[in-house]
Amino acid sequence: MQNTEYTYVGIDVSKETLDVFLDGKYRRIGNNAKDLRKFCQELAAMNREGPVPFVVVEATGKYHQDLTVALHTADVVYSQLNPRQVRDFARARGLLAKTDKIDARMLADLGKTMRPDPSQLTSEAHRRLFELATRRDSLTTDRVREGNRLEACRDDFVRREIKAHLKFLEKSVARLESEIEQLLEENAELHQKREVLIETKGVGPKISVALLAYVPELGNLSRNEAAALVGLAPLNCDSGKSRGKRRTWGGRAKARKSLFQGAVVAKRHNSHLREVYERHRAAGKPKKVALVAVARKLLIHLNSRLKHPQGSTSTKPAKPEPKRRGRPRKVELVAA
Repeated sequence: MQNTEYTYVGIDVSKETLDVFLDGKYRRIGNNAKDLRKFCQELAAMNREGPVPFVVVEATGKYHQDLTVALHTADVVYSQLNPRQVRDFARARGLLAKTDKIDARMLADLGKTMRPDPSQLTSEAHRRLFELATRRDSLTTDRVREGNRLEACRDDFVRREIKAHLKFLEKSVARLESEIEQLLEENAELHQKREVLIETKGVGPKISVALLAYVPELGNLSRNEAAALVGLAPLNCDSGKSRGKRRTWGGRAKARKSLFQGAVVAKRHNSHLREVYERHRAAGKPKKVALVAVARKLLIHLNSRLKHPQGSTSTKPAKPEPKRRGRPRKVELVAA
């Protein structure tokens, strides 16, 4: 792939249209199935006539998804980039103004300059799991907020309204969780991965679903890549003789939140992770820093387990415990 001659295509995505910069020319097409199919067929035809088209596009929530699916179907190479990375590149080039045309051309320039790696499209099951998990998390947050409002409310009518809304949210969350469970049972790949994840102490059904939904790459990453992707890698802040504090920054917040929850449980019930936590606390580190270290160690372990689901030198069976109906036996993390 590194030696392939590419012609980079910048596409700025909006809800209804796509602004395309290709071969020094601008064009605008509709963000709909018919126009996307025709456009991707044109790009696919270019593969046979000259340099291979390489599409560079920003991740824009749900609006870019139909485009990436169409590109994948037409076997067109593309790279889906973080909007922050794209904006930082524009500022470095002195492009402070922002319009759809400017963004399309800048995306093409970014591809030519940075030569990003091609992106891989996740499966339909992964995309559906992501939407279900996102909706469940959104309603769970609303449920907490409504509960807080109920505590502070004194008007009887408003309290009845809040209670009715809470019942609706409870039923909606239950339906979503049922749908998630059905999806995991029907899809062999997701089911197997979930079973591997929940074998580890500190990882329950909800945390495993969050990792599968928000970090589908897990199991195909190196240790450093996994930590950086989720935002658990400590970043240097040094200049000259100055040595700043290492801080975690960026990454996928929803996955990181779930790992923090798992870290709180794991540091109590997993002897090795408890040692990691206590070692950082003994060194004078704040509790949050110690939890970050536990969450990072837990993430690296889970990534390794998914790489080698049949067995890993980094785990051993936990001490014998009474069998619990319907729950798999947990394994304990140990030092590699």
